Amino acid sequence: MKSLGLGRYALSRCAAAALLAGCGGSQPPIALSDAVGLAQRSRSSQHNSRGSWMLPEAKTEDLMYVSDGTLSAVLVFAYKSRKQVGQLTAFNEPYGQCVDAKGDVWITDVRNGTVAEYAHGGTKPLKTLTANQGGGPVGCSVSPDGDLAVSVDNNLGDSILHGSSIGGVFVFKDASGTPSIYASNDCYAPASPGYDLDGNLYVEGIHYVATSVVHTKVCELTAGGTSLHPVLVYRYHRDPRVISNAGAPGSVMWDGKHITVTNALDARLFVTDELSDGNLRVRSVTDLRYSGCTGDVEPDQLFLVGKVNTPVNHEEATIALGGTDIGVGSCYQYFNGWAYPRGGNPEWTMALRYPFGESVSLVPR
Repeated sequence: MKSLGLGRYALSRCAAAALLAGCGGSQPPIALSDAVGLAQRSRSSQHNSRGSWMLPEAKTEDLMYVSDGTLSAVLVFAYKSRKQVGQLTAFNEPYGQCVDAKGDVWITDVRNGTVAEYAHGGTKPLKTLTANQGGGPVGCSVSPDGDLAVSVDNNLGDSILHGSSIGGVFVFKDASGTPSIYASNDCYAPASPGYDLDGNLYVEGIHYVATSVVHTKVCELTAGGTSLHPVLVYRYHRDPRVISNAGAPGSVMWDGKHITVTNALDARLFVTDELSDGNLRVRSVTDLRYSGCTGDVEPDQLFLVGKVNTPVNHEEATIALGGTDIGVGSCYQYFNGWAYPRGGNPEWTMALRYPFGESVSLVPR
């Protein structure tokens, strides 16, 4: 069963883990998904007939890139005004994104099995890397030294049901060449990863407690390390259950001072301290809501926008960007910007269908 352009978990996450908390009520019937998929593939063909384009003003604006897998396109907006200033169309199903220190945007493409680099405001890829062994690339992060980590998720059909591949994290040294591949039975189907300022890489994935019991876990590849290993995420009083619970893995990202972990099914963002033993301890929990939505906000990837330098966040983030790839009622139509770390209802909302991943690239300074 394929996701039909409706996002990473649209059809596969309930089939793969029917007991996930909140999963049964948040997905449309399969027949409806098939119909929507067919309609949107037709819409995608019409939409992409224009090809990639960018207004001249895009070069001088801070830009917000939003992946729309139903259109097989990445929509580009001026970050402050949220006016559309361009689009990129050379994709099959664009998904997660990340930004490097130059402000170049990396965009993963699930169905093509690639990750492509675009200059700020550019319309043609500077570089395209292949990352598709055992699944499709769904997210990325760039280290302080310029290495590119790409999460490859096998949870894009029925492969996870049969254990044919666990996916993994592909690390491209200097964002080029052939990747080193890191995988762990504790982190099947890893979601969008995140480097901290010291070059340690964190990622959240699926862990099978039993055949029918699925939890999420956070794993770490330490700087200079050779293996992906699980870490505990403690509550205030060293209770490790806060992240290791039923749910769907979300994104991990550095906010300038702390590692943040998102559970994609319950719209909460865990802000953590890194402990000396490599484990994490939750310092606060940010709830992400939207009162105008008739269903659940379920962001698969969140992008944290920093004060000075978004790519490496030398100062703490102030905005969390995210959308819902699929959900009950009207939630799938919205892309939001929340004040971070306060959360609550969004500071602003855009009417976008099925936004899968996003990033902000600042004008090169």
